[in-house]
Amino acid sequence: MFRKSGKLLLGNKNRYKLPQTKKVIFYFARSWSKIWPGLSLILLALLTETAWWLIPENGLVSLAKAVEPMESATYQIQLGNFNMTSGEKSGGGFKVTDTVGQTAAGDFRSDGYTILAGFQYIYTLAEFSFQISDLTIDLGELSSFAFADGTNDLTVTTASGGYLLLTRAAHPLQLKSDPGSFIPFTNCDGGCQPDTAGEWISPSNDGFGFNANGDNVTSDFDLGGPTYFRPFTNGTTGGEPQLIASSSAVVKDDVTSITYRAAAAPSAAAGDYETVVEFWAIPSY
Repeated sequence: MFRKSGKLLLGNKNRYKLPQTKKVIFYFARSWSKIWPGLSLILLALLTETAWWLIPENGLVSLAKAVEPMESATYQIQLGNFNMTSGEKSGGGFKVTDTVGQTAAGDFRSDGYTILAGFQYIYTLAEFSFQISDLTIDLGELSSFAFADGTNDLTVTTASGGYLLLTRAAHPLQLKSDPGSFIPFTNCDGGCQPDTAGEWISPSNDGFGFNANGDNVTSDFDLGGPTYFRPFTNGTTGGEPQLIASSSAVVKDDVTSITYRAAAAPSAAAGDYETVVEFWAIPSY
């Protein structure tokens, strides 16, 4: 009896966050003709950039941006606006930030739409986040004609849009002492591809692959269920990352569970096998 073992090291750190910058919140202020004679404007600021757009009430869009970016060698002003006062106050064990003087600030809702008008609503914005529950998957001892499985969870939270989740392996499960010896990517029971899952229930069909399960996995996994697997694409040979889950809606703690499976052929050399699996979580708008 000889021993084979497999281990996966998963790409990307345990947790990283991307700042959400694409949610557009509108801030309105009206300047009357007594301030600028002959011209009545609506000032519109976009959260996604430090700029004012001036839109005449006659509907003819003209142009204009404020200084962008507003910065010097030692300072940078983000989300600058016209107001009476703003800032951070503290005292008596409390801390508060305020913005005073903005016109028509508030939470406006109608017909399925929400406008959060006012700079204080910046605190309501969430961040896009992606977390992998376990970065080292030990498949244990691999035996001929038997499956060895391992699992972990990928968790995504978005702010104002959806996401795409993709994966790829650096290479097949390679013998650490001899990378020329490896357990190949699975062909399942004769009908799976990197972008199309197939049934894999016979351990006599050796290989290495994965299953994805969750509310937003691709249709091949969703329809096939837990016995449907795919091979990873091979990063060493230029394989492209493949989509495994996506959502067009905002999600919070959306979990995709990954099952990694390996089956060794009787001729596989004894020793420790290893690869690296990479994941990408990409926000979409």
